[in-house]
Amino acid sequence: MGTGADVEIQAVRDAFDISDDLLISAWCLHGAASAADAAARFSPEWQRRAFAVSACVFDLALTGTDRAARDRLTLCFAAQVGYRRAGLDPHGTAVYRRVTELLSTDGGPVDQIGTLALQAGVAFLGSDTTLLGTWRRQLDAFAADVGLAGLQSTMFGPARAVITAASSLLAYLRTGNRTQLDAAQTVLTTVLDLSAGQGDHDARWVAAHLSQIADGMGTPSVCPTRGCTGGRRSRVPPLRYLLKGRDA
Repeated sequence: MGTGADVEIQAVRDAFDISDDLLISAWCLHGAASAADAAARFSPEWQRRAFAVSACVFDLALTGTDRAARDRLTLCFAAQVGYRRAGLDPHGTAVYRRVTELLSTDGGPVDQIGTLALQAGVAFLGSDTTLLGTWRRQLDAFAADVGLAGLQSTMFGPARAVITAASSLLAYLRTGNRTQLDAAQTVLTTVLDLSAGQGDHDARWVAAHLSQIADGMGTPSVCPTRGCTGGRRSRVPPLRYLLKGRDA
């Protein structure tokens, strides 16, 4: 109770200082709500509340100016996932806008590789197809420059796969082309089983969340456009619906 009261007082004073203990608690909630067996262990309402509370803590932690770019991107992606799975889409959009200066196409893939997968996850939840397309072209050009047919199994492979999957998922939401969804799921599997490359733990984390989203897109009840099963257009914004999970 004391920690919660402290945060509320800081909110009134506009002087946030999120403690390490509070962040750890938020990560525990986020992890439990995101677990593969979460739907079997917790009620839908508990999951929504866990996502909402943890996202709020991550959001408040972003107000600090002393965090490194990678930490800010990590907090942003977690907050985006949490807000949207809690049905708080405007908050997810707002937190995305607060880190857009960290999403960069400058310097090329070599300079960006440390945070590229995180940037791609943030851009995906912000529906930023332009950035994803630019990163994809830059990585393809880099592969050609160094004489490689592709980047799989290199240090750039996991990030490239996340970017490819994110682009395909957004394409599926626009067109309803099931081929795009299947391609995204296949590519995400290569990140999770390490065949895309090893050592990029952030890419695996982002891929795990994108994989959950892709699985939700594959359910028969989800129809983003007239081009998919049943010829019906969903009246629910697709990304919002899908990020709530199957319990929505």
